[in-house]
Amino acid sequence: MFKKILVCTILCVFYVAVARSQNSLQEDYDAIQTAHDLYYDKKYSKALSAYMDLLGGPLQTNTKDLIRLNIGRCYGELGDDVNAIQSLSTLIDDKPDDSYSTQAVYQIANLYAARYQYSEASQICRKLAEKYPDTKTASIAGYLTAQYLYYDQKYDEAIECYREYLNNYSSSPYRVSVIQALIRIYGVRREYGKAERLIRDQLAVNPGDMGLFEQLADLYKSQGRRKEALSLYQSVLERNPGDTNLLEKLGELYAEAGQKDLAVEQWTKIASSGSNQYYRYQKLGQIYLSNQMYDKAVDAYKTALEINPKYSLLYTQLANVYKIQGEIDKVVDTHLQALSIVDIGASGRSKIITELAEIYEGDRRHQLLNDVISRIQVMLQRDPQNAKMVLALAEIHFHRADYEASLGNFRRLRSLYPADQGQQLEKYAQILEREGSSSAAQFYQAIAEFYPGSHLKRSAQIKLAQFHQKSEEWEEAIAVLRQISPSDLSTLVSLGKIYLYGLHDLNAAERIFQQLSGQQLVYNLQQQVNLLIAECYILRGRSVAAQSVLGPVVDKYGDFQLRAQKLIGDSYLFNAEFDKAVSSYKKVLEISASNSLSNDVLDLLVLIQSNGDFDKLPLKRYVEAVVANRRGEIGTAIQICQDVIDEFSSAYIVDDAWWLIAQIQVRQKAYTEAIEALKNIISISQSLIRPEAQAKIADLYMLKDDSELAIQSYTSLIVDYPDSVMANYARQQIDLLGKK
Repeated sequence: MFKKILVCTILCVFYVAVARSQNSLQEDYDAIQTAHDLYYDKKYSKALSAYMDLLGGPLQTNTKDLIRLNIGRCYGELGDDVNAIQSLSTLIDDKPDDSYSTQAVYQIANLYAARYQYSEASQICRKLAEKYPDTKTASIAGYLTAQYLYYDQKYDEAIECYREYLNNYSSSPYRVSVIQALIRIYGVRREYGKAERLIRDQLAVNPGDMGLFEQLADLYKSQGRRKEALSLYQSVLERNPGDTNLLEKLGELYAEAGQKDLAVEQWTKIASSGSNQYYRYQKLGQIYLSNQMYDKAVDAYKTALEINPKYSLLYTQLANVYKIQGEIDKVVDTHLQALSIVDIGASGRSKIITELAEIYEGDRRHQLLNDVISRIQVMLQRDPQNAKMVLALAEIHFHRADYEASLGNFRRLRSLYPADQGQQLEKYAQILEREGSSSAAQFYQAIAEFYPGSHLKRSAQIKLAQFHQKSEEWEEAIAVLRQISPSDLSTLVSLGKIYLYGLHDLNAAERIFQQLSGQQLVYNLQQQVNLLIAECYILRGRSVAAQSVLGPVVDKYGDFQLRAQKLIGDSYLFNAEFDKAVSSYKKVLEISASNSLSNDVLDLLVLIQSNGDFDKLPLKRYVEAVVANRRGEIGTAIQICQDVIDEFSSAYIVDDAWWLIAQIQVRQKAYTEAIEALKNIISISQSLIRPEAQAKIADLYMLKDDSELAIQSYTSLIVDYPDSVMANYARQQIDLLGKK
């Protein structure tokens, strides 16, 4: 009896342990899957934290290696290249012959390649290949070294690396890719003989490789050696009679050689040799079209459409044949048939709509589009729930620049086609935005209004806020941004920037940035907030506090480093420590001398170094005005500028003081007063910014809707300052005014 109890007890303990183990495994699996979900949802900061937590637990080797790889990827996505390289390098060091290590090699190289730093990418791959010879790491690293040299157009080095790779890794799956890359390089350099010798060398090793024979035929074809190419294609076809790719190349060769009958014969065979091969009939249609055999081309395209009625290009090609034949009604019918096809795709629809809109120009175009609208409306009377035709109506109205009618149909579309969550509206909003049309704001507003649950709503609201900002409609921009989730961190940054740069409300801006600094932020956002907080400190005269924030950022790299170094210069400038400001600004130029920030720094250096008169007292007072303006103390800023003008009338800084006054007045929409301020600059003979002042006067007349005075001012600019870069700008503006 005791033995039975003992056995039962042992069994119970065993089963409990197994159950606990299974539960633990399930928990581990769930945690891993959660981390992966965060990663694939691009929530890299949270994914990184989840992966880090997992590393401390008991994991299978493969799982742990994948996690280590993804940790490196997360660091890379967050812009932390140092930790990314460190994490991925550790994985490679531990297991250089593992498949995850090969992925790690690619990830490291891609950190550089993504910024088009191909030289750095090739160097690090070369080092890895040398460090771990005869491993999978060496194989992928050697291949990537050659690839990045090729991308960097260092063809001699790339050729050497590719050839070395072929010698060292004869069985590599990248061998074909390497050969093709070498052939491309030789082709770029027109070294066809070397390309041919390479292929023949490979054929000596692999005489049965029909792919190499095909590449040789392709090479002959690219050189116009059609007879030799034809012979080779036919030879390869004897061994692979069913290779449709070769049959098609042979058909193309006949077509290029002008052998119409053979081309037609070949492509007819190809087209009829297999089912559901619409592109073969498409090619046959192209050959008929190129040989002016229009009726046969129509038949071929129609057959292709019977096989694949959802391929938009076929409709376009068929319509093009009808257009050549002058059958415009059939052109329109073909395009409308395409638009009525379900799931034709956004790019396909766009092409078709454009084709319709471009059949005619001027009045005939207007008449045709009216006819198209009428036809669509008739179709909708028969089928009022046809979402595709409602969309077509919206698109046609858009091309007629009737945006109200277009938006009306988009509003109608939302109930008919719920799958579309604003994608089409966004496309047309982006078109208007690229064209610089203010109507883009209407379309972004419509996305937010029509599709409140869409993932596009946030981006549309941000775009709408940006439009308000461009028009200096600050309160409207704030109202839009506040409609976005209060937990949206990047939106809070945008709000803070409006208060800082737009409304010049330093208190409101600093409250937002300090609120953000207390939260866990991704790397880029954290650095951005640090810079903005530092800028607030600088404007408050807290230069030491600002520099303590900026110091760690300066030790980083890239844009953040530049901006931090520039702000350190500003902290000295606004504190009237001009020598230190100059030193800091010069460090910006040492880091990079070819971006917009560098241009701003150059302007500041010129400002400081050209205004040493009166012991720099006028410069000091002007800087006080700049700071007051940035703080929103507009009255104080104007008064200080006026004091500088009155007390130091001969100082170099006087034109800058007038310019600052004009800027403030423009912001207040006091355009007449701003024009008078700018005229004072023009009266200063030694001022170097007179052309800019004259251009600004003309721009302000345009804002006042006084085209006549605007043209007069632009003309004066061209006459008085013919060698200025602003003269070209003036000519462009006169041309624009002439077209209105």
